Amino acid sequence: KRVEEIEQGNIKLRNLTEKQQKTLDLFMKYVPASVVENTLAEEKDGLKKGVKLEVALLFCDIRGFTPIAEKLNPTEVVRILDTYYSKMAEVVKMHNGVITQFIGDEIFATFGAPDPIKDPEISAVNCAIEMIKKMEQINRDLTDILTDRLSVGIGLNYGPVIAGNLGSADRLTYAITGDAVNTAKRIESLTSNLTDAILINESIY
Repeated sequence: KRVEEIEQGNIKLRNLTEKQQKTLDLFMKYVPASVVENTLAEEKDGLKKGVKLEVALLFCDIRGFTPIAEKLNPTEVVRILDTYYSKMAEVVKMHNGVITQFIGDEIFATFGAPDPIKDPEISAVNCAIEMIKKMEQINRDLTDILTDRLSVGIGLNYGPVIAGNLGSADRLTYAITGDAVNTAKRIESLTSNLTDAILINESIY
């Protein structure tokens, strides 16, 4: 009887462990893996600790996506974004970048946060060039639903930021803030009338 009780306890423990692993795997899809690892190692009072970092910042946005999406049904719009996000995420990861946020049809990636890397400016530039090349594959994969070719605009900047878990007592998000972020976004917005363009700041040059 005691052996049966132990076996039942082991089954419950295994099920609980599997459930926790699934939760952790899901969590890592929302937050960079290194952030998850650092957060799990932190004491509760240290979760909102911020750090100052020098990083390269990249914003990539689909040009004229709203009028394109208006011609399609929701399933087609989701397929476009899924294809775009997945292909671009591969490129960012390949160049040691981390996608901090997906915002509509925009990608915000950092190079050097949450973990420092060597020559983040060079990594960001090479990533941007590869992202432009990747648009050819994305457009080929979507030829059956696209009537207009997708193109992007990319803005790059380098500078100091504050990185950390921000939010309220019951909801936190990993965020990168600072004037360098705002400048990177403004640089990207200057590509609004250009096709597959990359604009960089003097700090990147």
